[in-house]
Amino acid sequence: MTNEEIEQVKSLALAFRAAIEQCRPRLGYVALKHFPHGSCSDTSDLLGRFLQANGFPGWTVVSGHRNKWTHAWLERDGVCVDITADQFEDSPGAVVVALGPAWHRQFTVDSRRPVGQTCPMPEFALQIEQSYRLIVNELERDE
Repeated sequence: MTNEEIEQVKSLALAFRAAIEQCRPRLGYVALKHFPHGSCSDTSDLLGRFLQANGFPGWTVVSGHRNKWTHAWLERDGVCVDITADQFEDSPGAVVVALGPAWHRQFTVDSRRPVGQTCPMPEFALQIEQSYRLIVNELERDE
């Protein structure tokens, strides 16, 4: 990715996080109720979908652990995108979009999967889809 593309992705990631925060009280999916806490995998998947829809395909959801804590974020071509890092006290910030960020290297990677390859529980699929629509609608309203 070029520096210009990284900046575009960062702008999209910042907007997506702001939209989640704006409409969080209306989000039906339980994993997003306490965003950013405990929502990193689902949020990464939703953000990856949004990035793909906006011309940046090919993201991988990376899941890892550090001590007793787990975490997930997006990666593509060495670029890391994480809009839930601030659930950790030592995070580099609320939104991380960087080429090979050192903070994420503290995690032992447990798995990598393409965006959209899994749903935690099928019964939540409708709630996840409705939450994604609310977030995207919030972004479109702010344009």
